[in-house]
Amino acid sequence: MAEGRSPVKRQGSSPVKRERRSPVKRDRITDVPRTYDGMVTNFIMTLTHRRPEKLKEIQAIMKPESSTLDMFSFIWGLREAHFKLSPDYFTSKKSDDSSFIYWRLGNTHLSRKDKDLALKYFNLAIQLAPHPPMVIDDKVISSQVAKGKDDSQEKLEGNPGCHSSEGWGEYVSLAYAYEARSYLLFDMDEYSKCKRDIELVLELGCPPMIAAKLNHMKVLCEERIESPREEAASPTSSASSHSRRSESGGSTDSSPQRKPVVESPVSFKYKCSDPPVLGDRSSAIPAFCSSVRVAFSKDMGRSLVAKRNISHGELVAVEEGYCTAVRLEHLRTYCVVCLKRTLAPLPCPSCSMVVFCSDHCRIQGLANVHWQECPILPTMAELNMGINPLLALNLFMKNTLTKLREVAPQVIAETRHQPPELRGFSYEGVYDHTHYRTVYNLVTNKAKRGYKDLLSKAMEAFVIVKVLQAGGRYFRDSEGEKFYPSEEDLMFTGALLMHHMMNFGCNSGGIFEVEIIGKEVDKNPIRLYGAGIFPAVSLMNHSCYANCVVLSYGRYRVVKASRAIRAGSQLTCQYVDVLKGNLMERRARLLPQYFFVCHCEACEGNWPEGLQYTTAFNLRCVRCHVLVNANTKKCSQCNLYYHKRTTVSGEPHLTTYEYNLVRKKVEQALKDYKRAEHRLIRRGEESEADMKIVSNLIELYDDFVELPSYIHVAAQSTYNSMNYKLACSAYTVEDNSPQCLVS
Repeated sequence: MAEGRSPVKRQGSSPVKRERRSPVKRDRITDVPRTYDGMVTNFIMTLTHRRPEKLKEIQAIMKPESSTLDMFSFIWGLREAHFKLSPDYFTSKKSDDSSFIYWRLGNTHLSRKDKDLALKYFNLAIQLAPHPPMVIDDKVISSQVAKGKDDSQEKLEGNPGCHSSEGWGEYVSLAYAYEARSYLLFDMDEYSKCKRDIELVLELGCPPMIAAKLNHMKVLCEERIESPREEAASPTSSASSHSRRSESGGSTDSSPQRKPVVESPVSFKYKCSDPPVLGDRSSAIPAFCSSVRVAFSKDMGRSLVAKRNISHGELVAVEEGYCTAVRLEHLRTYCVVCLKRTLAPLPCPSCSMVVFCSDHCRIQGLANVHWQECPILPTMAELNMGINPLLALNLFMKNTLTKLREVAPQVIAETRHQPPELRGFSYEGVYDHTHYRTVYNLVTNKAKRGYKDLLSKAMEAFVIVKVLQAGGRYFRDSEGEKFYPSEEDLMFTGALLMHHMMNFGCNSGGIFEVEIIGKEVDKNPIRLYGAGIFPAVSLMNHSCYANCVVLSYGRYRVVKASRAIRAGSQLTCQYVDVLKGNLMERRARLLPQYFFVCHCEACEGNWPEGLQYTTAFNLRCVRCHVLVNANTKKCSQCNLYYHKRTTVSGEPHLTTYEYNLVRKKVEQALKDYKRAEHRLIRRGEESEADMKIVSNLIELYDDFVELPSYIHVAAQSTYNSMNYKLACSAYTVEDNSPQCLVS
C-alpha cells in the first residue's frame, strides 16, 4: 500500500478495493470491428460457434450454378449478417481549428524555404476549413462543422492560437488558407491559379489593406498571363521569396518581391497531359480505330484483331472510363472527376476527403456522383475494402437506381438470348463503351469460382448495400425524392452489385503515373492511384509479350502499338512485365485474379531465361520469315534472293531487300539505340530525337530481323517506359520529412 494512503471504507462494511479495468479488457468489450476484414471475421466466427449448420447451407448455395440473386438473398436473410456485417457510420466534419493548424504549419515550412510541404499544408488547410454552402441543381451542399477542439489538434504539436476575425468574413479560416496559397502560387509562377485564389479570398471577405495587396498581385498575374515571360515557363521554376503574414496574424509586404534564394527541390512537378485524339474511329467499336475488329473463339472468347498491318507507334484506341475511382489514400492529391493530379485543388464544400482540379470538375462532381458518395466516403475509408467497391459505388451512382431499374433487366434479357460473341453489342452491331450493356457483359469467371470466393463477393455486396442505405442519397425516385427501399429494391441492388464485384475483379484497369524518384527511368516505380472500367480495352487479351502499350491519361486509357502488328493478329496488352519475372512468377500472378494459365510466346519460350541477351542478329525472309543465308543471300525455303530490292513474283505486296545494305542499317541503329537508351533510361532525359531512334530500331527488327530477340524486347520496354513517363508522371523528393498527410 502506498505511503500516506488508507483503504477506502464503507460504513458498516469491510474495506473494498478500488477496481481498475484494464484497457485490453475494455477494448474487448466495447470495440466493434470497423474494417471490412474485421467484420467478416466476426461474422464467420459467430456462425461457426452459434449456428454451424448455416455454414453448410452457405457452402451449398454458394456455387456457380446459383444465381447472384439466390446467393445474395441467402446472406441477406441471415440475422447474423445484419448484426455483424452492418458497418458503423462515420461523418466528415470541417473545423476552423484544424484548418488553422495546417495554415500555421504551411507558413512554418515556407519560412524554411520548403515550398513542397508548405503547399501541401496550405491545400490541407483549405480542405479542412468550413466552406460556404453551394447550390448545385437545386441541392444545397454545406458542411458539418466540428465544434470545439477536435482529435486532429491532439496529434499536432503547438497551440494553434485563434483567428483574428477583424475585417474578415464569416469563413475566416478558408480565406486565410486561400490567401497564403495565393502568395505561394505567385512565387511558383502559377499565375492563373494564383488569380483564382485571390478572387476567392476577395469573395469570402478580407480587411481593406489585405484586399489592396491582393488586387495588386491580381493585376500582376493578369499581365503575366497575357505576356508570359521566359523564366515563368516551368511550373517549378520558382526562385523567389517574399514575406508572409506572421503566425500571429501580422501584415504582409506591399507586393511580391522576387529575390534569388537557395531553396530545397520541390516534388509538385508533374505531367498529366490531355489524351491524343483518335481520328479514324471504328463504326463498330468507337473507342478503337477502324483498323480493328472483334473476333471470337471458343478457347479464348472475344478478342481484338488487326484488319490491316498496324505500324509501330500507331494510335489504336482512346477510351474514357465508364466508371472511375481514386484510391482512398490518394483522394487529397487527385481530382475525383478527371483523375488528374492537382497542384492547387478546390475542396468539396461538404466533406474534407476529396478535391477537385477546377470549378468545372467540382460542379460536375457535386451535380452527380460525388454528391451521392459524399456522406458515405468516411465509412468506406474506415471499412478499407479496396478499390473495386469504390468502382461499384461509382457505377451505381452514375446510373442511379431509377435508370438501372429500367436498363439492367433489358440488358440481362439480351444476354440470355445472345451468343457470347455478340454480348455487349447493340442490335445495330455497335460496341458502345458508354452504354451499361458493355459493362454488364464483361467476363465474371463465375463458373471458375469456389464457394469462398462467391461468399466473399456476396458479403461485399451486402456491406455496400448497407452503406448505400445509410448514405440516404442513392435510394431516390425519378423526382429525386428520398424513399425507403423495398425488399425487392434491396435484392435487385445486391444481386447486381455481386455480379459487378465479380467482373470488376477481372476487368478493372489501374490508373497510374510514374513516380520519378531518380534519373534511371526503369527503376522508377509505377504508382497505382486509381482504377477504372474500360469495356472496349477490356476486350484485348493478355500476352506477356504484348504488342500494345496501355497508357493512363487521367480517366482516359490510350493504346498504342509497341511493335508492328500483322493483319489477322490479335492486339494484346500486358498484365505482367516479361522482363521483370520468370515464367512461374508470372503465372502465379495471373491465375488467382484472371483464372487462366498463359501460353503466349514468352511463356512457351520461358522468357526471359529462354531469351539470350545478345546484340547479334540474323536477317529473315520477307515471305516465310526463315533465316536468310548470310553467304548466299538466299532463303533456303522460298529460294528468294536478297541481292537487291525487287517485288516478289505473284505477291506484289512483298518486296525483297539488299542484304548488305539492310544489315548495315541495323548495325548502325543498334549503336544509336545503345546511346539513346542510356540517355533516356539511365539519365532520365526526355528527347523526341532519342525516341525516334528507339522507334527506328523496333521498326527495323519488325521488318527484317529474325525474332524473337532480346534487343527487340528491350527496345519495346524502353519505348513503353518513356511513354508511361510522358503520359503521366510526378517527381518525388525523397528527403521530405515529416511526410505530409496530403502526400
